Amino acid sequence: MVLCVLCAAAGLGATEVPKLDSQVDIIAAPHWVRRPTGAEFADVYPAQAQKHRVSGGAILSCDVRPDGHTGDCKVEKEGPAGWGFGQAALELAREFVMEPPPPTAPGAPPLVVKIPIAFVMAH
Repeated sequence: MVLCVLCAAAGLGATEVPKLDSQVDIIAAPHWVRRPTGAEFADVYPAQAQKHRVSGGAILSCDVRPDGHTGDCKVEKEGPAGWGFGQAALELAREFVMEPPPPTAPGAPPLVVKIPIAFVMAH
């Protein structure tokens, strides 16, 4: 049996998420209107990790589009390495939709959201 968890802020309080640099604005406390379902987590859980009952996760960094969908996601961290949790998290990224952000001024830095995702095997 697979138990999958979406972490709110990877052990950090929502106000503790730092800016990466002046080229982006981090959304520290996104309001999700859609998240992946348990079945969607189970569908992408890395097969070898599931076979060997390995739990793991990844932290994604994604641009936020004006309609609230995520795009251009990258794996910032993954662990344990070599089990495919980063790729699995990337496959889930398209399922995340947040409340559309307010319009930004022309030339404003892109909005970015961090998405920590944990894949946990139930005991």
